[in-house]
Amino acid sequence: MTATDSPALRMAVILVDRGIPADAVFDRVAARLRAQGLRVGGLVQREGPAPEGCCAAMDLEELDSGRLIRISQDLGPGARGCRLDPRGLAEAAIAAETA
Repeated sequence: MTATDSPALRMAVILVDRGIPADAVFDRVAARLRAQGLRVGGLVQREGPAPEGCCAAMDLEELDSGRLIRISQDLGPGARGCRLDPRGLAEAAIAAETA
């Protein structure tokens, strides 16, 4: 089955050269597809607020609803461990699967 035979294309890839802000490209592509009447779903990473002395929060935005899913946890200043939040990642996986 080809993409043209399929009732819904479930995945797309956009290659972006180094130095080009990928999130801005994704936003423009999604807007153009919506303008053509196509349904756009999926997740795009967004950088959240950065508490003083800490790294910025990592969020994923659902393209169809605009809902933000926090995928990082604030471990405090000086923390060196992995900041990914398993609960947020699980929530994002469900959102991606149902997009």
